[in-house]
Amino acid sequence: MSSPDNWNRTKIVCTIGPSSRPSEIMQRLIQAGMDVARLNFSHGTPKEHLRDFREIRKSARRLGRIIGILQDLPGPKIRTGRLPNREVELTAGKKFSLSTRRAMGDNSRVQVNYKGLPNDVKKGTGIFLSDGNLELKVEKTTPTEVHCQVVAGGILKEHQGVNVPGVRLNVDAFTPLDRQYLLLGLKAGFDFVALSFVREAADVKRVRRLTDTQGREVFIIAKIEKHEALDNLDQIIEVSDGAMVARGDLGIEIPLAEVPAAQKLIIDRCNRVGKPVITATQMLESMVEHPRPTRAEVTDIANAILEGSDALMLSAETACGSYPVEAVRVLNEVAGATERKPRQHQIPSEEARSLHHQIADNLSLFACVMASNLGAKVIAAPTRTGRTARLVSRFRPHAPIVALSSNELIQRELSLSFGVIPLKIRKGLSFDRLLEETKSILRENGLVEEGDRVVFLAGSPHSEAGQTNLMLVEEMR
Repeated sequence: MSSPDNWNRTKIVCTIGPSSRPSEIMQRLIQAGMDVARLNFSHGTPKEHLRDFREIRKSARRLGRIIGILQDLPGPKIRTGRLPNREVELTAGKKFSLSTRRAMGDNSRVQVNYKGLPNDVKKGTGIFLSDGNLELKVEKTTPTEVHCQVVAGGILKEHQGVNVPGVRLNVDAFTPLDRQYLLLGLKAGFDFVALSFVREAADVKRVRRLTDTQGREVFIIAKIEKHEALDNLDQIIEVSDGAMVARGDLGIEIPLAEVPAAQKLIIDRCNRVGKPVITATQMLESMVEHPRPTRAEVTDIANAILEGSDALMLSAETACGSYPVEAVRVLNEVAGATERKPRQHQIPSEEARSLHHQIADNLSLFACVMASNLGAKVIAAPTRTGRTARLVSRFRPHAPIVALSSNELIQRELSLSFGVIPLKIRKGLSFDRLLEETKSILRENGLVEEGDRVVFLAGSPHSEAGQTNLMLVEEMR
């Protein structure tokens, strides 16, 4: 374990793919700073993902690291079908059709995988392809065809995304394929599941009911990438365990100029209630092909951290890029430089402080104030549910938050929370023994030395799980 003085608090999520699949690269990603590995079920096969899952677990054990694994479900994503030579060129002003009939495409039409599309759009509707790079305008529809004019042309490839901003598609956010993949993930033991194209709280509740019936606890992350999700943001965050600012599709669903404000809003809402938030998409897009980032990307990373992101996510950079390890190192380096700025360690405003009046919320805030005033080396939080550590994380203290749990799932879930170092502790200890063992673990991991002050947060021996009601300060001897 590195010293608290040079350890980064912002967590890094890496998407695993062809570039990062080899065992040696996987271990180098962990050593470079990866905290959570993302397996994107929109691409690849379940067999490949399960193989990657096993390799991540093996690599984490080999390096003695706690690494969470996130299953990202595809959701009701509309995609284009097969094309000759895998791509065609669309020319502005020409006609092009989207068809629900199964057939090889050509330079005049392509199949889409959503049969309800002709019923959901009308004349004048704008349709975007290929991450918003190509634009069509609907001229007329038939039961199986959407006839369009190309507004912005370019190269269309197979299996590219189709977005229809401002139109509520008649499709469930949680599809039968999502259900199949989720059951597979629950059986394998994924730590997090990300739900794509969430529109309302009911979408999350539906998934929660399924995980409950399977007797499995999994950390549910709502991906905010639809305009309807912004309208229902507070309700969605309330029923989710965390959220993701999915800037790719969000930047097509709403005007591009509104994405920065939407990002700040999502991060702020998650920070207020102490739920982790991931900022994603094109963090280091240039490093897919180049060994160094642009100045704009570095600034984007820093601003996402300063706004309150718990974690930053790399997609193509680590999945299929030429410099996966280098991208993680850059992210880690920029995060470290940003976190050292004084602004990062300020206590929240009075508005944020007054949101909750429960004992645990106030103790978490006081622990941060106490740690700052006394120059405490760490804030130690033995936890059964992870809640205590996440409440403290919400206030962004300068001191690292050491969360000690006997539950391996809780340890891995905390790998997504800003400033939290999850460590293992034995189960069933008395309160006095718990404190003594916590001190021993802090010493063994090089987190404290003799004379260092430590702020302890915990629940009394007879309190319920998740109920923090004790705080004490000790000087290590």
